[in-house]
Amino acid sequence: MSVKIRPTNSNEHNKSNKLTAAGFPTGLDAQAASPGREQADPVNRSLGQLIVRIWHLFFNREVIVYFIAGVLATLVNLIVFTLLSNVFGRDRWWLSNLPAIIAAILFAFFTNRIVVFRSKGNIWTEMVRFFAARVFTSLLFEYGAMFLLYNVIGLTYGIPILQWQLSVSKLLTQILVMVGNYVISKWFIFTPQQNLPAADSDDQVKQAILANQTNQAAKESHTHDGI
Repeated sequence: MSVKIRPTNSNEHNKSNKLTAAGFPTGLDAQAASPGREQADPVNRSLGQLIVRIWHLFFNREVIVYFIAGVLATLVNLIVFTLLSNVFGRDRWWLSNLPAIIAAILFAFFTNRIVVFRSKGNIWTEMVRFFAARVFTSLLFEYGAMFLLYNVIGLTYGIPILQWQLSVSKLLTQILVMVGNYVISKWFIFTPQQNLPAADSDDQVKQAILANQTNQAAKESHTHDGI
């Protein structure tokens, strides 16, 4: 009596190795068997692109430098206001506000023009626009919002700093001023035609030129080799 041994098919052996004890596919077969993963990939890709766009919108050179310059201008405003408030009194805040605003505007104009937006436009035209915009935001926030917070709402608290008191209402209005001034400066004062290219754009242009020169040199070398 002869026993016939049927040879094992390699394909069947490979298929059996890809099955778990419960009979579910593993490895690449598991990925192919889950259509939900394919549907989730475009969603994850779109979400990732949105995060990258938001990141570049709020964390680029211009925004970061403007934020630093805005913080410094705010410090100038607060320091002048606080020093004069100790002379005129906190209740007569409008007397201390005007010199503080003028000092902050002068500081902000030159830092925005030279450092932030790198403008090469006419300095007097931009200065007139800048001061006009600052007068608008000052009337809206420095006086309007200050009156609303201090006199209407009653936010008269102060933060003790050494022997001085920093007004909370004044601090909140500075945040509104910083955001409003950036929008106005970006779109109405320092226009893109007047600005120098950003450092990141310069680097990208240089890299593109270098890559183009490298490609041309490689083509010329292939041409000489073929000849």
